[in-house]
Amino acid sequence: MYLSAILKRNELTMKIADYQQQLTDIEEQLSDLQSYAGCIADGGVTIGELMNTPTSMYNRYITFMNTSQAYSQMTAGNQLQQLIGSSQYQQLMMQQSGGNPQIELWYRNAAYQKFFEQAQSSFVRYEKNLLHQKEKTLMQRKNALQGTIASYQEQQKRYEQEIQNGRQELFSAKA
Repeated sequence: MYLSAILKRNELTMKIADYQQQLTDIEEQLSDLQSYAGCIADGGVTIGELMNTPTSMYNRYITFMNTSQAYSQMTAGNQLQQLIGSSQYQQLMMQQSGGNPQIELWYRNAAYQKFFEQAQSSFVRYEKNLLHQKEKTLMQRKNALQGTIASYQEQQKRYEQEIQNGRQELFSAKA
């Protein structure tokens, strides 16, 4: 009984250490996710944000930059083409620009920029939603690990008590 309790306690100690390492890894991932979410919050990309991106999120950040840029350009271009093709736009341009191609170009650029910003904002919301889902999953794993660790620590205390009782019996039997 005494030796069995020692073996079980030692086994639990190793399991607890393993779960605590997993817990530390999850907490680091959560911290990295929060840092990355802060970097992409405004949709803009700066060198400073890129340099401050956690190493574990660097590739994701690069992918976000490239994909959001391409998505926003494509979406803005498609929306601009739809707008230019409409008869309402043609009438508005004739009224606003008076046939001046520079004014029409300015309106097109302004419309493109607005469409681009809307698409960029949409992409950031999409990425944040993905991050939120990942954070939820990590939090569930973290809570499960914390519960398992607490349970194992309670079992470990019971085995410690059994070991103490076993030692007392062993020494009292020798006396």
